[in-house]
Amino acid sequence: MLKGLRLTGFSRRMAVSFSILIFIVIVFQQIATDYVIRFTVQDINKNYIQVILKQKNEKLTKFVADLDLFSKTIISNREIQALLVKGRNADAFISRFSPELSYAISNEIEGFFIVSKSGAIYQEAEIELVEYVHSHIAAIERRLEHSRGEMLFSRSEFVRYAAKNRGDHFFLVARKIRDLDTFQDIGFIIMVVRETKLWDNFTMEGDIGAAYIADRQGNIIAGRPERWVGANVYGEYGKILQKGILNAVAGSALRKGFVINFITNDVTQWKLLSIVSINDLNKNYANIQRLILIIGIVAIIVAIYISVIISQKITGPVRELVRSMRKVMAGNLNVNAAATSAADPVDEMKELNEVFNEMTKELRYLIEEVYQENLREKEAELRALKAQINPHFLYNTLDTIYWMLVLKGDEETSVLITKLGEILRYSIKKGNSNVTVQEELQQIENYLFIQKARFEDALTYELQVDPNIFGCEILSFLIQPFVENAVNHGITNGRGYGKVLIKGYRQGENLIFEISDDGKGMTEAQLATITAQKNHGDPVQRGIGIANVHHRIKYYYGSPYGVKIESEIDKGTKVTIMLPTTEA
Repeated sequence: MLKGLRLTGFSRRMAVSFSILIFIVIVFQQIATDYVIRFTVQDINKNYIQVILKQKNEKLTKFVADLDLFSKTIISNREIQALLVKGRNADAFISRFSPELSYAISNEIEGFFIVSKSGAIYQEAEIELVEYVHSHIAAIERRLEHSRGEMLFSRSEFVRYAAKNRGDHFFLVARKIRDLDTFQDIGFIIMVVRETKLWDNFTMEGDIGAAYIADRQGNIIAGRPERWVGANVYGEYGKILQKGILNAVAGSALRKGFVINFITNDVTQWKLLSIVSINDLNKNYANIQRLILIIGIVAIIVAIYISVIISQKITGPVRELVRSMRKVMAGNLNVNAAATSAADPVDEMKELNEVFNEMTKELRYLIEEVYQENLREKEAELRALKAQINPHFLYNTLDTIYWMLVLKGDEETSVLITKLGEILRYSIKKGNSNVTVQEELQQIENYLFIQKARFEDALTYELQVDPNIFGCEILSFLIQPFVENAVNHGITNGRGYGKVLIKGYRQGENLIFEISDDGKGMTEAQLATITAQKNHGDPVQRGIGIANVHHRIKYYYGSPYGVKIESEIDKGTKVTIMLPTTEA
């Protein structure tokens, strides 16, 4: 069977190791199988039966919720309130509400009764149910005296139909009726529910063993086998159910060859029980054991053969992969490794690791080159934008204008020209180099001085910068764009007057700059658009603006740093810049 398969070196070691491992695993499989089957009951209990019970509990809660909704509709109806308080005509009430009552009776309940404080009874039910309910009214009224308006449930009882020579189990649901104006008790409602209606909502495909719904006292409300409905679960299963076992909210137990699972419904406090014989769970155990033995023998034979083939197949592609990786290391990233056979006894895994390490080293180098190239490209874009107008020509022109103004005695205008010249000289000399915080703030003050001259009293500004950070180094033109935005959007685009506040301080290992204005602010939609442009926009198309500054910070300092924008309509906008602390 193995003829034609040549195993050498690592291939042979791999095949032998696989074969021994698989043989040991399958030999011990029988021992493990017996152990696992011994705990099958617990597994089923925790997984299958408990899941089924939870699903049934949800169905029960839905069924009870429908009863609750119907009863609330009745007891809160103004017509019924008047019927009970003022003694209005019952026949008129029944005729008016009979369509919706008939719908409820045909779908959820078999009949219902409204009992006033005077003892008057308004009813809609078959004659056998009328007699059955009338015999329980006094007991129900006593139970309702201590209720707070919640539904009360009776135990299931068998009611025989005399005319049809048959009968069914029914249980009663009662609820107190209170005057909506005075909150005084004015009567109560009784609903008759057929046990099979509840059971049809409770049963599910895949049920095994016996299943019951029991009240707090253990009285079986519904269940199968049906002969136990109305009986007490402790009485019928006294040998396997110890008193008090159902006091817990949920749980499971193994008693005298039976697996018992139960869960409590939060609304009714009823217990949902599942009682399954262990023999029913394990009746196919012998067949499974024989099948596992046969499969184990076949698996050993097949596994040894497959392990040999796999070992031989794995090492061939490994060598081909090594050759492909060498091509990648040489710069050809379009190589596709193809699996081929190999005859040389080589320790392929060792060589694979060595080649892979060299390849990753080369890839890291290439990625770093691309990263640095991106930085250089962004710097070139910024310089190109600045160079659109010859800054030296502008500076020389401003200098000429300054001296002309001095000669004419216009000192105020000459000061403005001086400030503008300092800003231009700052941009010429600093370019995209690093500057100190103090240098950057000086140019911001120059800018605000010029804008103050333009807007006069309409613009006020304040700089609150910690002097201890003046010597820290930052990229030039990081703060200027946001100050300009604060002036433009906070004053010219708003009420016509406003204040710009600039803060700078150290926070841990970071530098924080905040630029705030009290202008008209932005809506959430506008803020979302600005944020999207900041994170994904093309900074080249927007000049030295929000996106450009944000991208420069990301490129130079890394992803933890950047720009954050906050704004509220009619309250203003605040921009926060976070940078690492770098001493000059």
